Amino acid sequence: MRVRFLAFGVSSATGGVRSIVNQANALAGHHDVEVVTVFKDFTKLPFKLDRRVRRRRLMQVDRSWPKQQILERLARRPSKYVPEDEHRYADFSRATDVVLKRYLGSLDGGVLVSTRPALNLLSARFGSSSVVRIGQDHMNYRSYPEGLAGQIRRWYPKLDAVATLTSRDATEYADALGAEARVVHIPNLVPMPDTEPAPLDSKVAVAAGRLTSQKGFDMLIDAWAKVAAKHPDWEVRIFGSGRHREQLRAHIDSTGMAEHVRLMGTTKKLEKQIRGSAMYVLSSRYEGLPMTILEAMQQGVPVVAFDCHTGPADIITHDRDGILVPPNDVDALATAIVEMIENPERRRALGAEAHTSIRRFSGESIRPQWEKLYAELGAH
Repeated sequence: MRVRFLAFGVSSATGGVRSIVNQANALAGHHDVEVVTVFKDFTKLPFKLDRRVRRRRLMQVDRSWPKQQILERLARRPSKYVPEDEHRYADFSRATDVVLKRYLGSLDGGVLVSTRPALNLLSARFGSSSVVRIGQDHMNYRSYPEGLAGQIRRWYPKLDAVATLTSRDATEYADALGAEARVVHIPNLVPMPDTEPAPLDSKVAVAAGRLTSQKGFDMLIDAWAKVAAKHPDWEVRIFGSGRHREQLRAHIDSTGMAEHVRLMGTTKKLEKQIRGSAMYVLSSRYEGLPMTILEAMQQGVPVVAFDCHTGPADIITHDRDGILVPPNDVDALATAIVEMIENPERRRALGAEAHTSIRRFSGESIRPQWEKLYAELGAH
């Protein structure tokens, strides 16, 4: 079976990109898999893409093509089909409208999995009826502004299926889209290398993600100020880049945390950094299904997380394989971190259980769920 993943790009070290790569890799040994990007090429990938996965980029610059100049003029005009409050709106244009409509209409047979709202909307409107079209949401319905949510309600029912990462999000999508839409819940998957749980013997906590409001690193800094008052020999390392870096740097300085909270930038070895830590901390205001939690638990690293609307509670069983605290409660987050610091045996017990329980998110567990959906939708 031919399975295509349509993505904005796969060159950024984000959880969404990691999810797409993991799905493609898990299917590659069993199906004809292709990753198609709108803009980004495949020269510098942050995650290893199986060599059997074919790669295609839609927006190419070809000066010999007679219509290239027309396309360049269209690139200066905003998209007709992407809502203005879609996060990537500014990156889409009349040129991408033309190229994507042509691509979507040309497909014949197999499956197309589109992976962000703009692409899901275009697939719903212009995708060939001969291909099974699945719109995958890597965030959650409730997180979208009303303008985008209204377009989702209008067009997503025309997809063959909408795939969410959590059961709660599936319920909310089903309520929003009505009986006409097929909504399924299939979580992210994570590779399962045969490794022992991490030793957890450092005095370092790790957090990672885009440096934006969503990830709540401002709250993590405030929580760590309380942690450092009791355990000044511990530090938290935040990996990632983003537009709030300078704001976070100023916040670190204003709270006197320069020696305790470190902005590490991006890394291609996040897995190694997590494995060398004593715990992983997730301070997000909202999530889809966080890949970093899956990756930490796969290493046997316990997680302390805000129990935001969707995501953490779908992975973590509180006080069994990790710790959940009330959303946006800085005091509770600090208290949970201090308890993990002061009780290393509990830390190791949670990590060991996480290392076992995470296997329900393995490729062997998740791939058959996708294959069952493809078959039920009549893909061939």
